[in-house]
Amino acid sequence: MRSDCECSSSVAHLVTRTLQARILILQGCTVYALLVSGLCGVMNPIALGQDSPVEKTMAIVLNAASGRTKNFQSRAVIQVPLAGQTQEVMIDVQRDGANYDMSIVSKLFSMVLRRRDEGTALAIPNHKVVFLGKEAVTTQDSLDFNGLSVRLISGASQVGNMAPMLLQLDPAMVLNMAKSAMRAKVDDAAGTLSMGGIQIRVTQPGQIAGGMGEIKMRVGVKDFEAKLPNLEDWPGYRVESVERNELEQTLARAVRRVTEMIMPGDGLLEISGYDTAVDNGEIKWIEGQRVVLLRGTPEQIGRAHGELMNWEVHTSIDTLVNCYGLAESLRNGKWFGNELRQRFAKLKPSLPEQFVSEMQALADAVQQPVEAVIGLNLLVDTLPGSGFAIGGTATTEGILHHGRTWDFMALLGLQDAAVTYVISPTGRTPIVYVGFAGQVGCLAGMNDAQLSVGELVRHAPVAEGDGMPRCMFTRQALEESTSLEQLEEFWSKHTPNGTSDYILADGKSGQMVVAASRSGKIRMVKPGEHHPLLATQFVETALLPADDRWQPLTAQLSSSSALESETIGELLGKSASASDNLQNVLFVPGEGTLYVAHATRRQRAAELPYVRIEARQLIAAPLTPKPQ
Repeated sequence: MRSDCECSSSVAHLVTRTLQARILILQGCTVYALLVSGLCGVMNPIALGQDSPVEKTMAIVLNAASGRTKNFQSRAVIQVPLAGQTQEVMIDVQRDGANYDMSIVSKLFSMVLRRRDEGTALAIPNHKVVFLGKEAVTTQDSLDFNGLSVRLISGASQVGNMAPMLLQLDPAMVLNMAKSAMRAKVDDAAGTLSMGGIQIRVTQPGQIAGGMGEIKMRVGVKDFEAKLPNLEDWPGYRVESVERNELEQTLARAVRRVTEMIMPGDGLLEISGYDTAVDNGEIKWIEGQRVVLLRGTPEQIGRAHGELMNWEVHTSIDTLVNCYGLAESLRNGKWFGNELRQRFAKLKPSLPEQFVSEMQALADAVQQPVEAVIGLNLLVDTLPGSGFAIGGTATTEGILHHGRTWDFMALLGLQDAAVTYVISPTGRTPIVYVGFAGQVGCLAGMNDAQLSVGELVRHAPVAEGDGMPRCMFTRQALEESTSLEQLEEFWSKHTPNGTSDYILADGKSGQMVVAASRSGKIRMVKPGEHHPLLATQFVETALLPADDRWQPLTAQLSSSSALESETIGELLGKSASASDNLQNVLFVPGEGTLYVAHATRRQRAAELPYVRIEARQLIAAPLTPKPQ
């Protein structure tokens, strides 16, 4: 019989995969938008100058998509490959001047967007709920139909620089560019148009079929002769009030981020940069990895964090708070922003003041609401991973190694903002951890007192209770401890949120222990002691989860008396997720070093070599002065 912990982990794992599926469906919808909006800039001028059946039909479809047609209705049916199966999505649009409705229907979810001058509504039919905002729109990320195609395409995507230009230039100039640079071709006999991998076929006047790669679509457009319903006409639905700017901004930024996920530009395919410095912080690039050094008070650390990684922090917020949050709203029928605010209000009494101050300073530096930064960090608690610790006779020279994988968000591109942090807070113990821009807490880290802590879960834990968020709990424990005894004492005096377990390790003595947290109660489990979470065959040398994923490591431990860091890192990678492995890290706290692998857009972390980072040296070295 499976334990409650295993069952809850399986449910959480299913939830995270379902959310990913919803985001992938949104990606398919975005491809549709890119196909139509990208083509409108290229083909409209052709249609204006020619009278062929293909060009006439393209003009009808593309004038509607670009916003030139003020009154129309359209239907698009998109087929998206997902997990070996084809998912079909249907998108309906009815526009009447400044007002429009848009519905998206699939097996996984459905939604209806209703935008009027006086407000915006997003309905989730599966849950009979509508999110409604009625204030004036002040955000630049509005859902106004005019210019919407341009606002929904990121400059960091493959078409980010081209699409806005094509949509705005003089038609004759665009036509010349399409013929010379893009080689647009029209075959009237076959009723087809082809350009840059896009294939379009006219099936009848006002209707086209085509696609890009494995994504296929059918689109039809005709005049809209009915009347749009009133904004608040939702019989049988529960209405949840939402700030209108937040509603529109979430949708717009989520779609824009999706264009980066599915069509990353060169800057995202090859992440690189140059060393730079600000007051209280600097970025060092070590073998292609971004390492950020931050020092000072919470306010100084937060401000330097934002100044060094402004774009990357926005990327993290868009990936998690907007994309992931929108998918969560579709899943449970609750507006994610409101849920985050309620959760923060519940957890705020347990939040250390220094982290609240740091997040406020970070938010100010990147000109984002502090709620977005807080929400980003609360979401860190829900991301799955797992780890182990081995030492003694299992490693060369008896050196303790503490490894952890992070097995979520590589498919959603969070590696665009990957970073290794080296933070020296005033009056506290310096710490090192891996994560992404905007992340204030950590689920696995190491400090300058040769201690390491790593959360021990495989699937996404469910946030519950009113204890301190686990990521901030872990960081505070490392900042306030200089011995394993102090770490254990910290766990005995404080309560982390939810149900989770942690490996606490001391590089000085080689000792390790698991802090098992259950309903606010902590049990310390040492190597060799029985606990259903742990494998117990390596009594003196290892703390390993009772999990089949660690079979490569347990097999190697059974056949070898001593493992080197490179071998341990390789075995850590073999145990990582097959498809979504974002980051792997191997701490060697006794040496003050760590080995880090971040996923790229082309390869998961387990497929890449580790970069050795000398944390102790970085902590001791002075910061590079800010350029004058």
